[in-house]
Amino acid sequence: MTRVYYKKVPLWGIIKRIVSPKLNSPGFPVKADTGNPFILSESFDNVEFIEGGTWDDVLKNVIPYIKYAWHSGQLKMTTKFMIVGLIGLIINVLIVRFTIGIGVDSKIAGIIGTVVTIFTNFLINDHWTFSEHRSNRPWVHRLIGYYGASLGTMIIQIIVYEGVVILGFSPTLAVIVSVALSYILRLIYIRDKVYNYS
Repeated sequence: MTRVYYKKVPLWGIIKRIVSPKLNSPGFPVKADTGNPFILSESFDNVEFIEGGTWDDVLKNVIPYIKYAWHSGQLKMTTKFMIVGLIGLIINVLIVRFTIGIGVDSKIAGIIGTVVTIFTNFLINDHWTFSEHRSNRPWVHRLIGYYGASLGTMIIQIIVYEGVVILGFSPTLAVIVSVALSYILRLIYIRDKVYNYS
């Protein structure tokens, strides 16, 4: 049995859920009982997690953890999803400006931009971000699930934005909080439910 110490870190559960959902450690891994920096492994069958270690140990293990998450494909997947989101934002702006430029009402242009952007994001994510997991569900099911997740998190984003503003915070902070939350929820749902990544 390998003893691995961990340090409870605020928001670690959320971070782990986003970056490395396959890891079942209850906190940030610190080091094994050998005294060497703990390099994470795919196998946790013979690992005993014990709360302990120091914050210095935590900082020393950040880079090994990031390297593991990247090489295992989990952090890489998250990064790709973020890149696709930025590409979608550019596509959305271009479509909206173009449709308004040819005389389409701004609200209709916004709807068209949203529908098209979700579809293009789906195509890119389907063939790039989640390419290794496409066989888990039929194409139509993935498309419907993707649209559902995207539209659902958009509604949540609007509600969170309005709530933050009502609480008296600045619109800028409201945008940051609502966008970040909707991104996290969208990533988790699409990755875990639409592509059955587990």
